Amino acid sequence: MATGYSETDIANQALTLVGASRITSLDDDASEEAIVCRVQYPIARDAVIGMAPWTPFMTRARLSADATAPEWGFAYRYELPSDCIQPTRDIYTGAIRLIHGDYVIEGNYLLTDRTGPIDIRYIRRVTNPGDWDHMFVHVVSLYLAVLISTKLAQDPAKRSSLRRQFEEVASTAKAQNARRNAGANLELVDSWEHARYAGNLPSSYSPRLGGWIS
Repeated sequence: MATGYSETDIANQALTLVGASRITSLDDDASEEAIVCRVQYPIARDAVIGMAPWTPFMTRARLSADATAPEWGFAYRYELPSDCIQPTRDIYTGAIRLIHGDYVIEGNYLLTDRTGPIDIRYIRRVTNPGDWDHMFVHVVSLYLAVLISTKLAQDPAKRSSLRRQFEEVASTAKAQNARRNAGANLELVDSWEHARYAGNLPSSYSPRLGGWIS
């Protein structure tokens, strides 16, 4: 169910969790809190979107081969949609499902020897938080709080507490989502294979390993 939240609303939830002053706008250059949130918000948003095959963010696309072939190794390359955060392994050419080894994700392209078109399911970037449900807003707020706490809280105990809260809420949200997707083939391409997604995550968190690695 859509919430109608704005980016500023989510930033203020994160700031409240950190114990920092609230803001009136992310565009307020006179506010340190606004500047920090403005930098970290898209990182938090895209990282959380890519952590699981959230039902509201799933979509499909049919890819045509790019005019330029890979330099070597594969015969064709297919550009991923511009809003693709994370592909699933639900990748087909006709009725044939591609398996690991049939393709590789490099940058913004899927490389394969299979002729197109290639059908994929993927997690898309949804930038309007008003379209998110309450649980997802809560997860993003907590993750944003973790990211901004280094600058605004400067309290290791507070950061550790926020990390634990985030992990607990994210785990609950992913379990709820898995129940909605029961029976669906929505295994994600490993985040380390997908350079764009991996680049959006701070180095201290690994969705593949299921937690913080620092």
